[in-house]
Amino acid sequence: MLAAALCFELVMVLGVGFGVLIIMLSTMLLGRRIFEAAATDTESGQRMLYAGAVMRFMFVLTALIVAYSLGLHLFAVAVGMVLAQAAMFFCAAGSLLTQFKRSD
Repeated sequence: MLAAALCFELVMVLGVGFGVLIIMLSTMLLGRRIFEAAATDTESGQRMLYAGAVMRFMFVLTALIVAYSLGLHLFAVAVGMVLAQAAMFFCAAGSLLTQFKRSD
């Protein structure tokens, strides 16, 4: 992040950081919902997961409105969101690979 701050405008760097923060908080909301839904029966668990999806959608939409009102570049926010999703994907794929290697 420091290297990006030295090479780009501060507004762009803050936008990328804000995008990463949006994805981190959204993932935390998802994890909390999954944990709560696992402790209930199937039908109410499904309702909880659907309600959580709507809540995460509204959270991301609100966060994008806040980013726009703060004057952050929305493209930079989107880049931060994509980078955070890609990092989580590669971390999850790496942990799955190590689990498969251990089981062999």
